[in-house]
Amino acid sequence: MLQYLLVLAVLAVAVYAISQPLLSARRASAIASDDVRALEAARDSKLQEIRDAEMDMRTGKLSDEDYQAIDGALRAEAVQILERLDDALAHEDAVRAAEAAGDEPAPPETSPDAADERLGSPL
Repeated sequence: MLQYLLVLAVLAVAVYAISQPLLSARRASAIASDDVRALEAARDSKLQEIRDAEMDMRTGKLSDEDYQAIDGALRAEAVQILERLDDALAHEDAVRAAEAAGDEPAPPETSPDAADERLGSPL
């Protein structure tokens, strides 16, 4: 009886040890996917703001000087978002490649700046 319990305990430890890398890879993949979705939403929102500013200028709600200032700021923010989106997509590709190779992916950044980037903060 004791032998069966010992075999069962060893088997449980083995299953846990084998499944742990697979579960952490899935978590890293889910985080990367969430980052990409958030950045894509921020990109779409910023592009809509650019279109809205252009429409306001065309309809006379904004002067040319105001439009130039607003458009420049919006486009600079859009470029930052697109750069972060490119980085997030590259990270997601690296996570997928690591999963395919069976390697442990690098843990996501946990600094406050990294959290702002994942949330699509314009600055």
